[in-house]
Amino acid sequence: MEKDTSNIWEELSKKYDVTNATFDELKEISMSLYEYGEISFKGHAILTFDFDRGAESLKEEISGLSPILLCMPHKLMHLEKEIG
Repeated sequence: MEKDTSNIWEELSKKYDVTNATFDELKEISMSLYEYGEISFKGHAILTFDFDRGAESLKEEISGLSPILLCMPHKLMHLEKEIG
């Protein structure tokens, strides 16, 4: 059964004030639009990417690497190729 996309924009505008939406509300809006086929997965990802969470995750991943490797990008690239 196909979803009726004609009312999704109206429904969302009644439920949310996008000028004052929280990040959680923005994620809900984006997911609704994606599920109804109004935006692409890429559009959804762009709207909902949490830079702070992504940066923190990278910090955690990098924390186990030697500081010397972090100062030598060509060594990191070689290591990355070896790991896969």
